[in-house]
Amino acid sequence: MDGTMIYSAGGDTLISAHKSADSVFLPNTLRVVNGFGGNSNVRYVHVPDGVTTIGTEAFNGSSLVSIDLPSHLDFIDEYAFYYCQSLTRVGMPATLDTMGEGCFHSCDHLTSIDIPSGLRIIPEAAFFMCTSLSNITWGDAVEVIDTCAFGDCSFTELTLPQTLRVVKNTAFIGDYNGRLNKVVFSAPVDTIEMDAFYSQSLSSLWLHNSQPPVTTDDGCLDGAVVDSIFIPCGSLNAWLADDYWGQFADKYHEDCNGIDDAATLKVYVYPNPASDRLTVNGVEGNGTAELVNTLGQPVLKRELVGGRGDIEVGTLARGAYFLRVHTNDGVVTRKVILR
Repeated sequence: MDGTMIYSAGGDTLISAHKSADSVFLPNTLRVVNGFGGNSNVRYVHVPDGVTTIGTEAFNGSSLVSIDLPSHLDFIDEYAFYYCQSLTRVGMPATLDTMGEGCFHSCDHLTSIDIPSGLRIIPEAAFFMCTSLSNITWGDAVEVIDTCAFGDCSFTELTLPQTLRVVKNTAFIGDYNGRLNKVVFSAPVDTIEMDAFYSQSLSSLWLHNSQPPVTTDDGCLDGAVVDSIFIPCGSLNAWLADDYWGQFADKYHEDCNGIDDAATLKVYVYPNPASDRLTVNGVEGNGTAELVNTLGQPVLKRELVGGRGDIEVGTLARGAYFLRVHTNDGVVTRKVILR
């Protein structure tokens, strides 16, 4: 017993903390921290380097403003910082390799987070309803983003880590996540589960997969709106043949210049929609234009001379097509509609 601080018999676990001070310095003998839940007085806690565990609901509903977690910490338990609505900053060490469900749930003043390099799984509801969270720096190991992990956050653009393999259902669901405009997967991903981007209005989704990722139930884009899906050069047929991904035939653009770089190739196709003729302009030097239907079958091919060319389409069936423009700088695909 230390005033209003209660420790275990061995002194290595803080059980209860009812300090009324603004700042608290914990003793170096500690290994496990609990007991600040509901404390409306303490705003800053100095946690010694020897602490390895932040316990269940350790700071739940407290008035904590900022905290640097110790260099030997490897575990944050469930709901440890739940509803810390004054928390604006968390410093997490590289040693952290496990976080429990909802550990930062409803920390609605947290604006950015750096994911430690040893953390493989972002757990369920880890940052759910962190409504001001808009910036994230990924560590070097994240493989799974679990259910609702970033629901109701404020991201507008996300570049996901190269190590990512699985995005669980409703991982980015929520009203505030309705602001999400662009998502870039930095490497092929194995699975994107149902409703992963529910309620989003994405202008662009960038995927490195030559073969479409597995999705579940009603699909990862159920309840979302997406304008364009960028996929690797030459992979269109595989995406169109997929039972789920094939339904987005009019959304695909083959990126033959490197993910997130197709926009730098200034090729213009007009009018779009078209009825009798398409004009291609802006090509550097000569090139070719190939029109492909939504089954991936070529329907016509034309040479482009001097940076432009006209393509007669009046005799083709009405509907959606893809125009692949091959230039000296690479290949770009544009979706076109014939009416």
